Amino acid sequence: MQHIGRNIIILLVILAGIGIAVGYFLDTQKISAVDIVAQNGLHWHAKLTIIINGKEQVVPAGVGLGGAIEQPIHTHGTDDIIHMEFGGAVKKQNLALGRFFEVWEKQFNKNCIFDFCNGAKGTVTMLVNGKENNEFENYIMRDGDQIEIRYGF
Repeated sequence: MQHIGRNIIILLVILAGIGIAVGYFLDTQKISAVDIVAQNGLHWHAKLTIIINGKEQVVPAGVGLGGAIEQPIHTHGTDDIIHMEFGGAVKKQNLALGRFFEVWEKQFNKNCIFDFCNGAKGTVTMLVNGKENNEFENYIMRDGDQIEIRYGF
């Protein structure tokens, strides 16, 4: 009798595992095709320039590479290049400029860059490839982008 009870428990555990796997699969299928940028990974680069009150800020080397888990969005050197090195399916949200700032643990949005926020001392503006862009942290970076964030007048 004890043997039958153990088999039932094993069967229930297996069925629960299958249910979780099926649920996960169905949930991942909800992602719209327009949300996918690449199916088989990508390796892109964007240049990020940050200018605060007329002074260019250095984007440090190793952002996203120093922890236990290396982030797919990171920097290598102090050349202001953001590396986007993803495997598998890549969603738009993975490439959002704000994601890089999250990895860097720095503030960036339409109101603030670092500790500099819109007000009497200046405003945050952003150019992408030489054109004004108001998407700020929601901007989806592309290979070869030239991104410039400014604070001041």
